[in-house]
Amino acid sequence: ELTCTPLKATPFIIADFMSTGLHILGGPPKIGKSWLILWMAIQIAKGEPVWNMETAQGTVLYLALEDNLQRLQSRLIDIVGEDIPSHLYITTESKTLGDGLESQIDSFMKEHPDTKLIIIDTFQKIRAPSFVNKGMYSQDYQEVGKLKSMADSYGIAILLVHHLRKQHDSDAGTPRCYWPLGQAS
Repeated sequence: ELTCTPLKATPFIIADFMSTGLHILGGPPKIGKSWLILWMAIQIAKGEPVWNMETAQGTVLYLALEDNLQRLQSRLIDIVGEDIPSHLYITTESKTLGDGLESQIDSFMKEHPDTKLIIIDTFQKIRAPSFVNKGMYSQDYQEVGKLKSMADSYGIAILLVHHLRKQHDSDAGTPRCYWPLGQAS
């Protein structure tokens, strides 16, 4: 029955790379995740390719919750000069999950229905206070599930940035592949 049921194709924000739904970019601190996602946000807001892959132009909301305005200004100027796309919105403050973030996103979506991507940098900054430092799988799953439901209901991509570990890695620089190359999960 499933194979015979016509289903709508999943829309992509970045062709063959980032579809609608929830995505997590994880890695150790200070390796360039924020630079990368700011550049991607700019490309999507301008409707320009990301690594030669077409983008679906639209509004992008970037919650740069570990940055300050001076650092963001400097990065924006380094990446695009003063030609900031009008469809890019950046904030350094937000509420947490279960304490107003969902309402903030709802309000933004009502005001900007052409939104394609919301970036949350970082996951820890929007975690519900009762979940911080507990690290239990079920609690992580519950919070990530809320974000996935929002992404699905709005038909957008949400990119969640997460620090994997703070301590030094004895084999830093050793590449790790968690799935066969060419098969993103």
